[in-house]
Amino acid sequence: MKPVTKLIPPALYRKIHQVLPIVTVDLVVKNNQEFLLVKRKNNPEANAWYFPGGRVLKGERLVETAKRKLKEEVGVSGKNWKFLGVHDHFYNPKASYFKGFASHVVAIVFEVEVKRKVKITLDDQSSDFKWFRKIKANSDPYLRTFLKISGFR
Repeated sequence: MKPVTKLIPPALYRKIHQVLPIVTVDLVVKNNQEFLLVKRKNNPEANAWYFPGGRVLKGERLVETAKRKLKEEVGVSGKNWKFLGVHDHFYNPKASYFKGFASHVVAIVFEVEVKRKVKITLDDQSSDFKWFRKIKANSDPYLRTFLKISGFR
């Protein structure tokens, strides 16, 4: 099946969020002993350091979504893809994708390796990026969990 790339009209996407979980892919991007986080511009998690990732398209295999999101959001390709796990996000109405109602997101998490001196090119969903060596104590528990699974402390 060919992935459906046509944009969902905003009013319909809002309605979908009200009644269905959204399936996404998040990426633990590794470069030797470092991991990459991007600073999100939009909700949920606006202004937070977070994994790159995004929504799975209808007809798109999960690893293909992961490869597409890595290229779209940070401008690179990766190797040694590894499935890490699944996580349910339940966003309250104040921090959700859409104000006024909760969202349910099912995130499929992959680890991927990128070249040592890769040039990161952000899309319009992120304002900054940074390579980290250690997990910060105040990091989101979701990030901490999957960074630990990926071997970081």
